[in-house]
Amino acid sequence: MARFVEAVLVMTVAHLIVRFAHLSRLPRLFALMPTLWTVKSADRQRVICATGLAVQRARRLFLGDAKCLSSAATSTCLLRLRGLPAQMIIGVRRSPFEAHAWTELDGSVINDDVAVTSTYQVMTRL
Repeated sequence: MARFVEAVLVMTVAHLIVRFAHLSRLPRLFALMPTLWTVKSADRQRVICATGLAVQRARRLFLGDAKCLSSAATSTCLLRLRGLPAQMIIGVRRSPFEAHAWTELDGSVINDDVAVTSTYQVMTRL
């Protein structure tokens, strides 16, 4: 339950930054995230799965319009809180034009389908 509440709070902040500030503020949000816990290697996969589930639940119950950008920012922040070096990736597809954001950890997609890496061209890593 605590991880869900944490996910809702972080998603709210990320959503407000994306909606009312500017995308360039997200790296500052990531930089301000302290490492609150250290994940043991044996618990790493459990933490990744629990974080993904919390973000999915928060996204379903979120009153705002929680798009991929807010979800990816939330996943990235929560994993970084646990000392995992997650990155938020923003990619684009040319035809038809579409932008998308997802989270990666050690080069593996965490909160999306693995096909995003072949569908979208990476524009930036935060």
